[in-house]
Amino acid sequence: MGTALAVSAVSLGLIITADYPSTTFIAITDAERMAFTNTTFAQGSNITVMVEMKNGEDGPRNFSLAAHAWNTTLFGVQYFSETLEEGEKWFVNVTFELNDPGVWRLDFDLYILEDGGTEYLYGSPHIWILVE
Repeated sequence: MGTALAVSAVSLGLIITADYPSTTFIAITDAERMAFTNTTFAQGSNITVMVEMKNGEDGPRNFSLAAHAWNTTLFGVQYFSETLEEGEKWFVNVTFELNDPGVWRLDFDLYILEDGGTEYLYGSPHIWILVE
């Protein structure tokens, strides 16, 4: 398959919905803050993904991140949580051990909770990788 694996577009975007208008964002890059494109990894290696989130909501919010693979349970689920003030950014490094060959979709589900409110899924950007 080579490195011609098509990956999701850079997972940086302003996620704006009618229910929750804001300038909150989530971005996914490699550890050097570069986009993933046509990416192949060697079996037995690791991948470290940097997830950046910014609170563009009106006031402090609890941000929760669930990192997992969409099409397998091999990687388990990694959970992270942080309370961010308005305008504050949060960086999380997530590492996956790539012990099995295949095409994998790595998902990053972002949940936001306001004090006294109900937690909601804000967005679920992902990347596709090839492990050979």
